[in-house]
Amino acid sequence: MLYEKYSNSNIAISPTVKIKNDIGNFSPYIKFGGSLNFTKIKEVHDLPSNAIYNSEEYVYSGNYSLGWVAGVGLNYLIGEEFLIFTELQLNSLTFYPDKLEYTKIDGDTRITQIYHPKETLPGGNGYPGLEALRSFPFSSIDILIGLRFTI
Repeated sequence: MLYEKYSNSNIAISPTVKIKNDIGNFSPYIKFGGSLNFTKIKEVHDLPSNAIYNSEEYVYSGNYSLGWVAGVGLNYLIGEEFLIFTELQLNSLTFYPDKLEYTKIDGDTRITQIYHPKETLPGGNGYPGLEALRSFPFSSIDILIGLRFTI
């Protein structure tokens, strides 16, 4: 049986333009802008017991991605220093890595190879070779709720 684990990390810088209207203690708003993202993805495949080696790791990294952010929200002012907010936010980007660290693991033995765009992974375990780097679409719809205070 094949087991797969995925993990990723993303650092994003997202400058946005916010347009709001104050109506008493309420402030509805919309926002939109771009995002600059630095992403790293790790896949681990634990292979079946009849495979040539025990597991594989794929670590995709080495490039930045541009995306966009949009949201609609509402602030509620509580006194002069505190406000409660809620927001529905959309983030959209596609990650195009330019480096793949491919590692075969057999017990304590680790063999690592580095691949770059347009290179092909060798076939193995009955599978044909695949293009080493591919795109990863990342999009999310988030609901944000919080308390903001002024120092």
